[in-house]
Amino acid sequence: MFSADVYATNEKADVETVVFSVNKDLRQTLENASLYLNGNLVSTNANSDITAGTIRFEDLTTFIVPEENVEVELRVNTATIGYEKVGSALS
Repeated sequence: MFSADVYATNEKADVETVVFSVNKDLRQTLENASLYLNGNLVSTNANSDITAGTIRFEDLTTFIVPEENVEVELRVNTATIGYEKVGSALS
């Protein structure tokens, strides 16, 4: 869903909280979201960590940004849409 190159200046950065802002209410559309650093899974949150305007990852212990370019990825797991399913379509 999202990818960006990031790096730290002067020294590595130990990041404890990452928040993605979104302009749609994704609570009924997503089951959960996963945060990756250079292709390695850092954290998978619960649907309760997704609000009307944010996707939040907290209490991270292995999200350390070095003084070189690394890729940060946000991957989402969508909810099933259909009869007696909780997912909803975005318009």
